[in-house]
Amino acid sequence: MGMKVEEVVFSGIGIVFLALGYLIKYKENVNLINDYNENKVIDKDKFIKWIGNHYFLLGVLSFVAAILTYIIPLNYIGWIGYVILLFIILVKMTIGSKKYYKY
Repeated sequence: MGMKVEEVVFSGIGIVFLALGYLIKYKENVNLINDYNENKVIDKDKFIKWIGNHYFLLGVLSFVAAILTYIIPLNYIGWIGYVILLFIILVKMTIGSKKYYKY
């Protein structure tokens, strides 16, 4: 049984998020962070770790979605659930990152 389109999509998204997490957290490639301004960040190391960890979480979520799609046929409820979880993690990452900024 070959891979379905959904599995390829989720796996591809997972690879992108894991790569972003790695590049941000371990290679400190802050250019990948939208609107990053080093002068406004209180603790650069903690901020980078926060963002990188959330991208890793998004990557794991995408791979779990790919595995579940392989095991269970995916319907619109599954897609909606994935998008909702993705949105929640992104909002948590964005709101939580504000604690590392000085105003």
